[in-house]
Amino acid sequence: LDDLFGWGAMAETSAIGIDGMVLTANLNIDYRLPMRADSVYLVRLWVDRVEKRKKIFLRATISDGQGQLLVEATALYIAKR
Repeated sequence: LDDLFGWGAMAETSAIGIDGMVLTANLNIDYRLPMRADSVYLVRLWVDRVEKRKKIFLRATISDGQGQLLVEATALYIAKR
């Protein structure tokens, strides 16, 4: 999830016209149910909000093929200019 959050944060900074790298400040993952290694999952990730053109707050979920929620996650990335 850290890589996906990083891509989401980079896409957001690019969309709002900020150049530079983003750094993980916080990553929180709540596993609701076990995840099997031999299964297919749907990952949804979105930007929750951006503060002061520097702090990017993101959220993500992972669901199984039946739509059952397995993971909820949040992250904070800092845009370094």
